[in-house]
Order: sequence, then C-alpha cells, then structure tokens
Amino acid sequence: MVWYRDRRIKTEFGMSIMDRRRELGLVA
Repeated sequence: MVWYRDRRIKTEFGMSIMDRRRELGLVA
C-alpha cells in the first residue's frame, strides 16, 4: 500500500512538472 501511494505521489509530481514545462514553453 505504501509503495502504491509513493508511486502515485511521484507520478502526480512528475505530471505537475510536465505541465509547468509546457506552460513555460507556451509563454516563451
């Protein structure tokens, strides 16, 4: 259960980073 939650958190964190990079790319 813990590994699943940790994996989910890492996935959400990675997705947020992808969104920020996308926003920065659009702004630039």
